[in-house]
Amino acid sequence: MQPSAILTSGRSPSLVPCAWLRGALAALLLATPGASQEAVVAPLDRPQVDVGHAPEDRVLASIDLLAPAAPWPQALSVQELAAQPYGDAVLSVWKTALQVAVQTPSEEESPEARAQRSNARLQLCLIAKAHDRHQDAWRHFRALLASPTHASRALPYLWPGVPFDTEWSTPTTLALPAQATLSPAFPPQPELDEPMLPGPQRMHCKGALTVGGHPLDLRATLQSTGYELDLIQGSPANPELAVTVVLPKPRNFRRDLVYSDWVREDDADQPVSVALPAGREDAWTLFERLKPDFEAWPAHPSRTSPWRKQRRVELELTAPLGDQNAWQPTALAQHLSALLELPVEVVASPDPVPARTTRVRLDPGAAGLDRVRRLLSSVEAFLLASE
Repeated sequence: MQPSAILTSGRSPSLVPCAWLRGALAALLLATPGASQEAVVAPLDRPQVDVGHAPEDRVLASIDLLAPAAPWPQALSVQELAAQPYGDAVLSVWKTALQVAVQTPSEEESPEARAQRSNARLQLCLIAKAHDRHQDAWRHFRALLASPTHASRALPYLWPGVPFDTEWSTPTTLALPAQATLSPAFPPQPELDEPMLPGPQRMHCKGALTVGGHPLDLRATLQSTGYELDLIQGSPANPELAVTVVLPKPRNFRRDLVYSDWVREDDADQPVSVALPAGREDAWTLFERLKPDFEAWPAHPSRTSPWRKQRRVELELTAPLGDQNAWQPTALAQHLSALLELPVEVVASPDPVPARTTRVRLDPGAAGLDRVRRLLSSVEAFLLASE
């Protein structure tokens, strides 16, 4: 049977693919890669970091890129987040942070309470990035507009996408070792009630990143043909730079073709290893073409809807999960039950769905893990729907 998921049938506006994805669908199906663009590396008085989308760039404008960021949130283990992002420890932090974020602030909220709220949003942003829920991560980043130092801490993990265990003080002193891995978030997309600007969306990271002690600049371009990431030698004196890139993809799409410097990669879903030649003046371009891979997902009612009365949720496991990033179904059910204030149970029986029950089917493998991501995203959207 096809899964139902959190709450009602139908599509939620917050879960429907964004305007760019809908408008670019036909082009993505037919696109072929074009010629590489030459890099233009102009001298900078200050490092430049932007994401090419107004709401997030407004947050960036509030950040002093040369000032120390807020500290890493103590409750969130860097090691757990990197190695077991769906484990009980991380999901416990996710539940607590979400409970803080959904509270309505009082008119006379204390500075301590505001800091706690910002810290919760920072945790939610980092966890969403670890889950590859990039649009959710950018939404939490937007919510940090009132706390620039927390936004500053979140930024490098979204763009340019440094590993969580990277030590840094300011978002423009990002020093990675040779052969480091970058995993930039997919560019932030407008919500359905926001205008869509014409032309490609470009993101820049100049003068903020070194790899093996040598500067590396990045430029991402999102257009109808797909997503491009340009790697640019930040100095003509650079030696060969080795870096691995995990290309991002949006929900409801899959990677169709991937090119590295316009040479096709054999496996589109594997990270791309690049050896950027010494003294190269033009960009090394990574390109990915995306194809639609939609799954209908239910909408959610108001939190005060009478529909919720005497409802329950089941997580159906169709087979043993194996490792699956070490997520525990029982722990997930307990956290969801606390957040939704509904009974949530794990079942392994193919019995018919009981009355007043929503069942989410979780298959083993990548498909099941992707559905866990959608479930977590749906719960966030339901609880934060008043924003």
